[in-house]
Parts: sequence; C-alpha cells; structure tokens
Amino acid sequence: MHQWERNRLANRLIELPLSYLLGEGVRLVCDDPQGQAWLDAFWHDPVNRLDRRLKELVRSYKLFGELVLPVTAHPVSGEVRLGYVDPGAVHDIVTDPGGSGLVAGVEVHGPDGEALVFRTLPPRRREIRHFLPHRK
Repeated sequence: MHQWERNRLANRLIELPLSYLLGEGVRLVCDDPQGQAWLDAFWHDPVNRLDRRLKELVRSYKLFGELVLPVTAHPVSGEVRLGYVDPGAVHDIVTDPGGSGLVAGVEVHGPDGEALVFRTLPPRRREIRHFLPHRK
C-alpha cells in the first residue's frame, strides 16, 4: 500500500487497468425483467452499494491480492448482502481436504483475536463439514 501511495509507477500499475476495466462503469443486464429487478436491487442495495464500491473493492484486490466478501441472505426477504473482511485479518486459506485444490474456506481473526472460518464451498462432503466449523 505504501508503494501505491508514494511511487507513481506502482500507482499506475494499479490505477490504469482499473480505469480501463471500470472507467465507464459496469452494468449488469438480464433478459428477464424479474431477474433484472433483482440484480438492480442487489447492486444498489444500501449496504452493497456496488455502484459506488466496485472500484474500491477491485483496487483492494489488486493491492492486497485477496478479497473476502462474506455473503448473507435474509431468511425472510431473501435480500443478499455483501460484507467485507480486511485482508490484514486473513489468517489462513483452507483448501478442500478432498485434494481438489479448491479453496474451501478462509480463516480470519476478529478484533478480539477470535478465529472465524468463512466457507467458500458448500459442505457437500462430510469431511468438509467437520473440517470447517463456523467457529473455532
């Protein structure tokens, strides 16, 4: 981050591709009107605010090499919201114990030092279910 702020070349290596990819904005389009309404609601949700946050999120990914956005869905309304985990809180990347090499979860340390694991794969196999508890 320090180099991005102080070194013009380092800054340009992040900012030029970002401007090229997102400079004119991003619009998700769906042929189904109901699907389009859902996408628009998700994109402009007051928590997600992807219309305003996308560039910031992509920049964070380019600077830190990882981006963890925990997803929650409201059990009644179905609203889907994105959280954000500071890359400095990531303690470990957990791969699928079945040997596929897929990322099965991300272990983060909260402000109180407590370790939490966010799943990235659905618990299809029994060993993943036991391997990745919600809390350690």
